[in-house]
Amino acid sequence: MPHIIRPAVAQDISAIVTLSEQVWDTPFSQETIATALAQDGHRAHVIDTLDGIMGYISSFLTYSSQGVERWEVDLLAIHPNYRNKGAGRALVHATTAAGRAISANIARALVRVSNTPMHHVMAACDYVRSEETYALYVTQPHHHDNYALTCDETWLLPVKTFSYAGIWLEGAITLNAINTAHKLAAEKQADTLGAVIPLSHVHDCRLLESQGFEMIGEFHWWQRAL
Repeated sequence: MPHIIRPAVAQDISAIVTLSEQVWDTPFSQETIATALAQDGHRAHVIDTLDGIMGYISSFLTYSSQGVERWEVDLLAIHPNYRNKGAGRALVHATTAAGRAISANIARALVRVSNTPMHHVMAACDYVRSEETYALYVTQPHHHDNYALTCDETWLLPVKTFSYAGIWLEGAITLNAINTAHKLAAEKQADTLGAVIPLSHVHDCRLLESQGFEMIGEFHWWQRAL
């Protein structure tokens, strides 16, 4: 089936929602996707065919605490009838080029350990897998007025993606950092707090669990220079 890969536009949002819900069997919001798509540092590409949108990839720019510009390859969805045709590789190549075009330093993707097809795609696109295995922890934010919005030891990073608006915790995982992230989430109207922690950092994992974070899986980072 002939197709083109092109940047996503607002008129694609309904099809993106439909495809996302087919692939992940979870609700997606047109408003959340529209908000993410409107961000300056966000890019999405779709596979457009005669039968409609058969795949998409979404990525966005973040900055590390040291100022490294990171191209976050976030969601890749391919319609079940369009798999094993090279679509995933083509979309990753497209978003990698988009990250390079906006002068990001690196591109990276967090891939579930069990997602073998995605591991193959990333390797084929010259990404390198981390030796370390990571746990992804998430929770819903709550707010108390006595939380102080200061946190020098941890990088708190607001993000807007196709599936959520969140705050990422990077660096030192402390009770103060967690509490500060909850307050920042209220200010940014975020619906998710998240942290990616090496499994070897047992103390950090236990602290997050004690504060209501749930581990949703084990992952590897795939990364390449741009």
